[in-house]
Amino acid sequence: MMTTSKVKSCTINQRGGRDIKVEQYGAKTALEVAPFGEDSVPMENMTAIYANTGTNGEPVILGYINESQMAQTGEKRLYSLKPDGSLGGWVWIKNDGTMELSGNADNLVRWEKLNAAVQQLAIDYNIELQKISLAIAAVGGTYTAMTVNPNITPAKVLELKCS
Repeated sequence: MMTTSKVKSCTINQRGGRDIKVEQYGAKTALEVAPFGEDSVPMENMTAIYANTGTNGEPVILGYINESQMAQTGEKRLYSLKPDGSLGGWVWIKNDGTMELSGNADNLVRWEKLNAAVQQLAIDYNIELQKISLAIAAVGGTYTAMTVNPNITPAKVLELKCS
């Protein structure tokens, strides 16, 4: 039989699973079941889907009622909640081929292409500075051209990759 219950607390058990303490006609504890590779802790008072298994005394939590659904058909959204229950961070893979990482007010960049463009701009700028220096020298003046050597390596985010 499956029922709903309210989450009260969570602990990691000796087997490495998460035990969820719920309130359902009294306090009960059940093992959390989740898709492979997903690890999250429900907030207190979330509504859990509680089910008994064929093994007596080994109930499970199959999932939770999602009260923050925003994804459209064909989309995937992963999100976290702050302790007060408000939205924390998220990854939202949209059905238009875009992906949001905790926002949509700015863009990520293709660093290799950006770096190549900045380095080419520096080369072009240095060529023009050299021409200015030669022109001033041709009329008897002196001008020491500085060299532009930009380094945008500190801006590179190694943990995020794109096509």
